[in-house]
Amino acid sequence: MRKVIDRLFVHVVWATRRRLPLILVEDEALIRAVLVAKSQEFCCEAIAVGFAADHVHVLLRADTRSSISSVVGALKGASAFVFNKRTRSRVLLWQAGFAAITVSPKDLETVVGYVSDQRAKHERDALAENLELPLASPLNREPIV
Repeated sequence: MRKVIDRLFVHVVWATRRRLPLILVEDEALIRAVLVAKSQEFCCEAIAVGFAADHVHVLLRADTRSSISSVVGALKGASAFVFNKRTRSRVLLWQAGFAAITVSPKDLETVVGYVSDQRAKHERDALAENLELPLASPLNREPIV
């Protein structure tokens, strides 16, 4: 019997390829459902999921048996696969890489609010630099192919 207490919270952010504004409001429910379900396959919990037109934020309660990289790779792969299978008029591609920031349990409520309200925060330009992918990030310097 496993006797481990997991209290590992990680705020993960990744962007669309070339930071193109591919995620529409009407796409959010489908992508969120995939992210929540796929997280559970890794014994993780997607506590909050938020979207901007060109990137995704997920607050995860991570399981210590799975690497963050494996979980995020599966989240990205599954969400793009399902989206592209159901939405034939547009193709969703993710950039390589992601940002992962650990979150203290005392900051969970703040981060949940931030992640959940992404689209509105971007519209108001009310962003927290420490919780966003900076435009100068190596993740945003993907060559145009």
